[in-house]
Amino acid sequence: MITIEEKLKLFTKIVYDRVEKENRGMVEKFNEEFGNIIERKRQEFINEAQNILSQNIREIEKERTKILSRARIEEKRIALEANRTIFDKALKDLLKYAGDFTKIPEYSEMFFDDLERIKPQLKGSIIDIYVTKSDFERYKNNIDEAFDGKTINYFIDDELIGGFKAIDKSISIKFDMSLSGRINEARELIGRKLFEILQ
Repeated sequence: MITIEEKLKLFTKIVYDRVEKENRGMVEKFNEEFGNIIERKRQEFINEAQNILSQNIREIEKERTKILSRARIEEKRIALEANRTIFDKALKDLLKYAGDFTKIPEYSEMFFDDLERIKPQLKGSIIDIYVTKSDFERYKNNIDEAFDGKTINYFIDDELIGGFKAIDKSISIKFDMSLSGRINEARELIGRKLFEILQ
């Protein structure tokens, strides 16, 4: 015969097993429900973090592109300034060389070759000649002889460096045979050649 105590133990065990089974079921159900919620939330956080990261990467890339663009523009500006400085110095040196050239015998030869070359085209009776003061003092008599029978109006212009300008107003013709005129005429070519060398 089963005692009350044994019955009580058996009943307690049955109740305990049942409660444990129900609890286990509830725990599994809880874990399943909330585990899914936690996994969903974790995935949402991961997605949001990836979106923020990719957005930050895009913004960083945009900023990097802006900085590089500004750096390239600044680099070009500095290079152009350096090229301009070199060009200006080269032009200044060329003008100085032209001034020195007026002091050697080959200059006189060039001066009169240019004069002879344009003389047939100056058909008027009055010719305006622009020369430097030193060329006026050195060559006035030679120019007068070359244009024998014509009236020569002389104008002093030391910015010519050397050479001359001749104007025949009667036929509206002007010749710029000055050294500064030749240098200015070749300025673009000089600049292009210089920039090609510097590239």
